[in-house]
Amino acid sequence: MPRRLDGRTMASVTGSIALSLGWLSQAAADRGAAAAAASYPLMTGSVLVGSIVPVLPTGPIVAAAAAIAQSASGGSFILVVLLAAAAALVGDVVTFTVCRTQGSRALNWLVARQNSQRLDWARNQLARHAWRFVIVGRILPAGRIPVLLAAGPLRYPWKAFLPAGAMAAGRRGRAD
Repeated sequence: MPRRLDGRTMASVTGSIALSLGWLSQAAADRGAAAAAASYPLMTGSVLVGSIVPVLPTGPIVAAAAAIAQSASGGSFILVVLLAAAAALVGDVVTFTVCRTQGSRALNWLVARQNSQRLDWARNQLARHAWRFVIVGRILPAGRIPVLLAAGPLRYPWKAFLPAGAMAAGRRGRAD
């Protein structure tokens, strides 16, 4: 059984990342572009992990990387936004894939406890409005996982998910 992260573990992980970004911030003042360049992979990896397993607060991480990029000569705020959006989209695609391939057990469990009219209504609403759910779920804190848990097992189509996911990740990258 996987070990659950408690508040202290999450605070420790978050604190370690914040310390790394704080060190990079000081280095940015001292060394400029080299520190900004070092912050890009740390921020991208953190956003990717936080998008797959929502235990990292990605907003402060992106904000710190953006601040480093702005304060360092040669840093690029636009690159921070693009990398954050790309990492968020990749994380969403991974999560959606897992929900789509492994979510049938959860869907079967739900189906056994719901009447068919209610399930038909849910499928119809998802078919008509899912792109909105994907976008809003990505922007709202803790909204992404329930949306992906619903969309994956209900077989929301890839051709509709990818544009909505890209738009949502791009908006989230700018919002962070």
